[in-house]
This record gives sequence, C-alpha cells and structure tokens, in this order.
Amino acid sequence: MKETKPIAVLRLPSAVVNAGAVAAGFFELLKRYIGGGFRGLAGRGLGGRRGALDSPAALGEFLDSRASHVAQTALYGYMKTRAGTRFPALFEDPAMLTSINIAKWHVWAACLSDLAVYSGVLLRRDSGAPAETVRAALMPLVARALESSGGGGDRDEAGEDFPAAVARVKARLAGCDLDALGDDDSAFTESPRALVHWAPIADELKRRDAGIVRNSVRFRWQEIRRDLRRRLRAREVMAAAGVDGAVADAGDSAGVDGAAADTVNSADAVESVAGRRAESPKSPPNRAETPPNPRRPLAETRGNLAEIPPKPRQI
Repeated sequence: MKETKPIAVLRLPSAVVNAGAVAAGFFELLKRYIGGGFRGLAGRGLGGRRGALDSPAALGEFLDSRASHVAQTALYGYMKTRAGTRFPALFEDPAMLTSINIAKWHVWAACLSDLAVYSGVLLRRDSGAPAETVRAALMPLVARALESSGGGGDRDEAGEDFPAAVARVKARLAGCDLDALGDDDSAFTESPRALVHWAPIADELKRRDAGIVRNSVRFRWQEIRRDLRRRLRAREVMAAAGVDGAVADAGDSAGVDGAAADTVNSADAVESVAGRRAESPKSPPNRAETPPNPRRPLAETRGNLAEIPPKPRQI
C-alpha cells in the first residue's frame, strides 16, 4: 500500500496562544469550509425534515445526513477539546487542513457504514424481508452516497486510501449478518474506531483518550437510533425498492407490525434510561470533550484495526 503524504497532527501546546488574534473571522471561515468541503453538513443537521422515512430516497438522505452530522460533531468536537484556544488557528494551517480533510472523509465513511447496517437490522425485523433482500435494497443507497461524496468528486481531498475505505463499507454491508445484530449499539463498531485512528491528534494524546472518545461516539448515535425507529416505514421502503421478496406475506403484516411496535417502545425505554444515566452528574455526556487528568492517564482501549490502513506519516 502506498504511503500517504505527510500531514500535520495536533500536539501538546508549548506556549499559550492569543485566542483573540486568531479568532477574528474564524466562524465565517469555518462555515465556508464546512459548507463547501463536506457535503451534507451545512443546513442538514438534526433539525431538518421529520417526516416518515417511507421511500428508499428518504432513507438514503437520512443515512447520508446523519452520518455527516456524527462525523462532523465527533471529529471537530474532539479536536476543539484538545486544541483549546488554538482551535481557530488550525484552519489557517494548510498541512492541518489536509489532515482534517482526510480524517473527516474516513470518519464519515465509517459512520455511514454503521448506520446503514443498523438500518438493515430494522428493515429486516420490521418488514419480514429476507436478509439478502434487505442488503440488496440498501446497497444502492450506500453506493450513491459514497459515489457522490468522497468516493467521487472529492476523492483527491479524501486521500489515496479512501477508495479502500469505500470498498470496505460495501463489503461489510454485503456480508453482514443482520440476524446476529440487535436493536442496540452492536452495529456501531466502525465509527468509534475510525475517529481514534484518523483524528489528527498526536498518538500520546489519543492513547489517553481512546476509551472516552469511543464512548462519546456511541453516545452520539442514541438519538439518531431513536429517530430512525420512530420514522422508518420498513414495509413501504422495501416495497418501493422493487426487490423481489421485499415484503412479508400480507397475512403476517399485523403480527410483524405489532411486534415491531412493541420492540420500538421497549428499545426507546431502554435508551431513555441509558440517556438519563449518561446525563447524570456521575456520567456526563461530554466527558469526551474534557481532557483526561494527566496524573491518571487512561489505558488505551485497543480495537481491531487489522482492516484499517496505516495512518499517514506524522510531521
């Protein structure tokens, strides 16, 4: 595998930076950068349309926009936490911008992979369609998002390793066992790992932060999972997809829909309890945005990075 060109990484500060000198015009710069460089982030947050997801097009837009939202908030949130007052200055450094561009596309692809697999779990359960039929219906949606984003026109910005990441997303969806995954966070394995791997943060800092950062990404998916459960019309999506065997027999529809509704209510209740616990003083949701105590460094929670290409060489 070819080695990616050297990129910059954020390291421990050696001096205090005058935030006022670099903050002027920063937010306008960041708005232009996000709006022009990362399709789906500007104006497509969680406050968008809340209608039913009853067609492949609606589900595809949901997958793309929510993956973009989590990728943006997770990556930029982690960088802002570590950079502190130096965060605005990062966007004035061309080498750091190259690092951010590469990281954001890889994290987005991992987020899309996780959410697509999870949506497959819900489609399989709520429509009664065979697993292979569900995967066939989802594959065009994921492929379209990948091709129109970093897998297409923005490939140069995403780096030379990105095509391999695109291939892994497609391979995972094509071969995943939807029946082995539950209506929980078991499908969300790639996005936490990708953030730790690709964030342009020095390794000595990421070793301290790894466990907290991974948990923070999982926490960001909770509301999106609840939203998808409430809005997804699985039988209508599968019927509109036009794939053979997409919908269970009509005689089974009442039982399938009733079981699905009970499962959704139960899952929402479980996640509500989890959310209240996460928001309690003992377990704040923004722990990932609080630098760890240097006197008690966190042991790195190592994931399986066998399928992730080596990180770009640091400078």
